[in-house]
Amino acid sequence: MMAWLILPPAGIAGSDPKEAIRESPPDSRCVDCQAAGSEGDTPREESPAVTLVDRANALQQAGQRAEAIERYRKALELDPYYLPARVNLVTLYSRAGDTDGARRLLESGLELPDARPTDRGHLAYLLALSLAEQGEFETALDWLDRDAEWRPAHVRTYYNQALLLDRLGRKEEALDALHKGLYLAPESPDLLYAAVYLNATQGNVSRALAVMETLRRIAPDDPQLGRLEQQLKGRAPQ
Repeated sequence: MMAWLILPPAGIAGSDPKEAIRESPPDSRCVDCQAAGSEGDTPREESPAVTLVDRANALQQAGQRAEAIERYRKALELDPYYLPARVNLVTLYSRAGDTDGARRLLESGLELPDARPTDRGHLAYLLALSLAEQGEFETALDWLDRDAEWRPAHVRTYYNQALLLDRLGRKEEALDALHKGLYLAPESPDLLYAAVYLNATQGNVSRALAVMETLRRIAPDDPQLGRLEQQLKGRAPQ
């Protein structure tokens, strides 16, 4: 295989809400819901857990993590289906290094019999990210597949599928997953950069260059574009 200087796309994406694609307005009570892009359904405003989650969010923002955790737990006791309580508690556990506790919360949420499909997808996506970070790539892919069933319009799922499949050497499947994401978001810079990388590393230089043209139109001031284009052209068949 040809050696490429092009850097691969960033690692598994979505765990940082500042980097995640936001397909729709999030529930304002769900601190990190944007990271998983939960969309489609309106939040359960009638939930008895709302007041507790609001208070927990305020405590979290004030740096009182232990008190926030206690209120999120009480909120889940009142309403185990209330997504902001579960996701925010998962986030705090993860930040504290309690990966097992976060995973148990996600798994128990996925077991709820009457959970909405979008909520199941959201939890499946977060579980997949956690598994991928621990190197459990095949199991992570299984959960991303389920997320795609429950939330077929969630673009970030296909992006992460592509990265994991590529890492596992399943190159054609990686491109297929990426094309699904590009069908939904044809001007996403992250997806387009991934398309350049995957095509280039598979020897599809002409396709990679075609994607570069789209990137140049969308992000003309990106300083990386010129360097990437020169690398591709230097390896293109004469």
